Amino acid sequence: MTDGIIKIDSGRARRFGFTSDKFDSSSYLWKQGDWIYISFIMSREAGHGYANELLNSIEDQNFRIFVPTPFAGMVHICEKRGMKLTSRGIGPDYVEGYESVGWKTYTEGTKPE
Repeated sequence: MTDGIIKIDSGRARRFGFTSDKFDSSSYLWKQGDWIYISFIMSREAGHGYANELLNSIEDQNFRIFVPTPFAGMVHICEKRGMKLTSRGIGPDYVEGYESVGWKTYTEGTKPE
């Protein structure tokens, strides 16, 4: 999969279940290396688990996840999943956000202590 924007309903998006029946059509993802950035997603029906399904699908395909400057609802999801608050360089700047720490995202295949 090439780096860059992942537009909703594209072939790359469908690979993750990132479709317009679950998310607003203005939603998008961004891929850079083995990272998927959840920059802007809006669920069509809050509380149905679509965001968790998306994050699970991304991790199941061995990508790491970073959620820069999340809205309150996404902060709750990230914290519930055990994601850690950190900062990452995005372009010339550093941005605070949540990073996946689950075993699925580690290339060595072991769960961190």
